[in-house]
Amino acid sequence: MKKKKRSPFQSINEKKPALKKTGVPALFRNPNFLLLGILLLTIVVFSNIIYNNFIYYDDDVYVLENSIIKDFSVKGIITIFTSFYYYGYIPITLFTYALEYFLWDNLPYPYLITNLLFHLINTILVYRFIYAVSKKSGTALIASLFFAIHPLHVESVVWIAERKDLLYALFYLLASISYIKYLTNNYKLRYLFYTLLLITISMLSKPAGVTFPALLLLLDYYFKREINKKVIAEKLFFLFIMALFGAYYFMVKTPTHIEKIEFTFLDRIFLGGYSFMFYTIKSFVPSKLSLLYPYPVQGVVLPAIYYIATVISIVIVSALCFYVYKNYKKSRQLIFGSMFFLIHISLVLHIVNSIGGVVVTADRYTYLPYIGLFFLAGASYSHLESGFYKKMMLSFLLICAFTFSYISHERVKVWRDGESIFKDAIAKYPEAWLAYNNIGVIYNKKKMYQEAVVYFDNAIKYNPKYVKAHYNRGNSKLELGLNSEAIIDFTRAIELDGRHYMAYYNRGLAKHRMDLNQEAIIDYTKAIELDTNYAEAYNSRGWTWFLTNEYEKAMADFDRAILLKPTLDIAYNNRGWLKFTMNDFQGALNDYDMALAQNPDFELPYINRGWLRYQSKDYLGALTDFNVAIDINPENIKNYLNRALVNIELGNIEDVCKDWKAAAQLGSEEAQNLFNSYCQIVEQ
Repeated sequence: MKKKKRSPFQSINEKKPALKKTGVPALFRNPNFLLLGILLLTIVVFSNIIYNNFIYYDDDVYVLENSIIKDFSVKGIITIFTSFYYYGYIPITLFTYALEYFLWDNLPYPYLITNLLFHLINTILVYRFIYAVSKKSGTALIASLFFAIHPLHVESVVWIAERKDLLYALFYLLASISYIKYLTNNYKLRYLFYTLLLITISMLSKPAGVTFPALLLLLDYYFKREINKKVIAEKLFFLFIMALFGAYYFMVKTPTHIEKIEFTFLDRIFLGGYSFMFYTIKSFVPSKLSLLYPYPVQGVVLPAIYYIATVISIVIVSALCFYVYKNYKKSRQLIFGSMFFLIHISLVLHIVNSIGGVVVTADRYTYLPYIGLFFLAGASYSHLESGFYKKMMLSFLLICAFTFSYISHERVKVWRDGESIFKDAIAKYPEAWLAYNNIGVIYNKKKMYQEAVVYFDNAIKYNPKYVKAHYNRGNSKLELGLNSEAIIDFTRAIELDGRHYMAYYNRGLAKHRMDLNQEAIIDYTKAIELDTNYAEAYNSRGWTWFLTNEYEKAMADFDRAILLKPTLDIAYNNRGWLKFTMNDFQGALNDYDMALAQNPDFELPYINRGWLRYQSKDYLGALTDFNVAIDINPENIKNYLNRALVNIELGNIEDVCKDWKAAAQLGSEEAQNLFNSYCQIVEQ
């Protein structure tokens, strides 16, 4: 009789012969000890993380400039859990940021260490999940090892803004383990309840758990559960949770302009095929890694690699589907690992919807899907009998682990700061226009405006329709005083995106600086129409109304700006100046006090309050204000001239001469003449 071939992936119920004694000490065969070794290796691989910094690419949005996490009171926490923030509802993630901000402020390494801690926990959970599925510690150890040290997972760990991926995966894995307990413990309902609770928390960390019902069905299949009405009914509870999140997203108003890359449906199929091959190949050849993988140029024929990759992807998936059809009762491990990868990677192939964001693939998208592939690697090893082939495969896996560990360790260094990671992207993808733009943004924050313009020029060169590059270059030119050139850039941004309210606002600023006040008011008004809660636009329009003697309109705009944003210090200062002009001195004084309460280092309110006190003959109060103004900005000539006036009234002639001399040294001819006329005798 013909001998029946064994499947290369054993069934979960298939017994294997006992392994021969290897002579290896028991401690080194203890799974818990080996798992501890994996965790220690992971810590070594990521040890450079403590030297890294925030990346001005979402880290600023989620942490550095996120006002919602800076109030750790009961009221602040309620706000976190009732707010739709930055296109998403992620209260669990924001809560962790808020706690860290409360404890550490903006010190980067506690956030990074917390990320690493979550990654270590996830590594343990991957081991528990795979062991629960395979009942093989070797399979689980290999899967958790490669999950822990794979180079494509570096991005999720060292990027503070990607905390949401780590938390989402943590609770997703816990929910999966809980469901396996439900399947293997006589369907006790408490485990189903725990599963529902945990996946809800996962969705509150990052709403990407829409694949979970499909995973539950895959687990039902793997554990040979009969699919019946009860099984389907169970999944309805989970679908209900997904529907609630979907409804919330539908009801909440999203920002007026979100950058999206639009391709035809046919093009998106080829982009999806390319992405599938990209993620598959990078799982075992993690080379040329980058934060940014730029998408191909829109509106033209895609590069040949996209068509070739799609054909190969279709062949692979079709073959897998055919294999599943023929062998769905056998080789459950092969089917489980492959389908786990396909289910979770399908969410980021962008075939159904338009490409969100500006990259066609991303390392962070593999954080959960790769568990399926690592499971297959572990199952392949566990299936082999002891002997030459098993030793060969173990040697191969250890070489891969060593190589991946080294690549990941070096990759952590590249994430040292924003400039480093974006220059790395440009070195690998010279046409990565987003990287040029982001370096320009970093230079803008450093006030290196000339250097920033050069990078924005390159971003526009490689993508002439990139709105943000035109807008950001306009900001740089505005800071350089190139107002007419800035207007050209803001106008181009508006042509590309007619709802870009900030481009209207900043074009208004440029026009105001060119004394085109009526045109500036038109732009401010348009910005307000596009975003009725834009407090800064109300404030700037109010100031322009003030300069054109439209005091009532100016007061209304300042009041509105403060109502919308009670912490807007410049609005209090401007309203104070308006009240001073209208002879409401007490009202002006109150507004200057409020401005300084919001920002004690704001120079203008000190100057204005000092001048008001001088006019009111409160010379000591005025002297105090001008002293602080000079401490804040010792280069401001007017502060010395103002303080000299106060010292004249106080009879401090020697101090008057010191102020005139200081102003003269800064280039004031008026102060030099005054010093020459009145201070020669004092000097002698």
